[in-house]
Amino acid sequence: MFLIIGMLIPINQVNARKRTIRSHPRVRVSRNVRHNKKRSHYRPRHRIIRRHYTQPYPTVNYRIKRVNERLSWASRPKYRKETVKSDYGPRATFKTVDFIPTDAAGGNFLVQSLNVTPDGHYAYVGYGYEPVLKHHSELTRIAQVDLRHHRIKVGKPFKGGHGQAVAYNPKGRPSLWLLNDLGGPIHRGSLEKISLKSLRPQHQIRFNLKRNDNLGDSLAFDNHNNIYNENMIWPSTAGGHYRPGMILLHQGHVNWHHVKFSDVSQGLRRSPGNVVQALAYSPRTKRLYIEENDVIVSLPVNKLGHLSPRDVKETILRQRREYEGLSFDRSGHAYILMNHPKEIMRSTNVF
Repeated sequence: MFLIIGMLIPINQVNARKRTIRSHPRVRVSRNVRHNKKRSHYRPRHRIIRRHYTQPYPTVNYRIKRVNERLSWASRPKYRKETVKSDYGPRATFKTVDFIPTDAAGGNFLVQSLNVTPDGHYAYVGYGYEPVLKHHSELTRIAQVDLRHHRIKVGKPFKGGHGQAVAYNPKGRPSLWLLNDLGGPIHRGSLEKISLKSLRPQHQIRFNLKRNDNLGDSLAFDNHNNIYNENMIWPSTAGGHYRPGMILLHQGHVNWHHVKFSDVSQGLRRSPGNVVQALAYSPRTKRLYIEENDVIVSLPVNKLGHLSPRDVKETILRQRREYEGLSFDRSGHAYILMNHPKEIMRSTNVF
């Protein structure tokens, strides 16, 4: 079994032993983060374990149907409600719930993530600034969309990275968390709690990962405060037993005081698409869903680490559109966020 991706700690924690560290560092917060004064000083305890990249990484070689990701939206009619049905794998039908105005967050901000509340009332949409320029590449905005009354509230920009790794935690007091990549690879950055009122960061935990360890650009919470992350191997990061297209999975736990991640020790041998767009958890099916353009792959959470090929399910929609987000309500209905135009769709069934 291969353990953790690296170390996830508050800032200024440098010297660490190979396996375990317990410390009481000072906490710093960047200028754009408003800290809760009552909880501004805490003494977290963190566990750190290195990943051994020289060892083989177990993967599931499931039966895969590759998807042609040649996207086309030039001829698509804008703002017309539609129904989308899958043509491969578990049946899924999606219908339009709402459209997001193109200039809701500003013309240069593009949608990157979707998180829906358990009751399906609100959707939180993450935006990233495009084109990526040096002085704008870190800008992020979070919007709250009222799916019942068709209203939208957009928070002010802040330095949050790409804006894709945003996840809603329904455990206890609901909260929204952002994995901030600071405009670069996620081997150093911060995990930030987003205020549901101001839609800006209110708490921050910084981290540094050892060696070449990286987190992926997608997050998901289950109902037990467990957090999940994926990391797709690109040609530029491949090497040894890690081949392009492999999907590595990580599982962790986060609260106000500490964060802990560990390697699931098993991933997918190859991805059905070219890029992972979102990660989501369904409380109804208790499965973890990986979204790519035109395809959604799901895995049972209770079998992570010892998956068999028959445990992996693949649903293909073939819309030739860019998929930007995926989320589930408590009843198990899925919500997907598509681009061109910016559209939120809801499934009519559980899959």
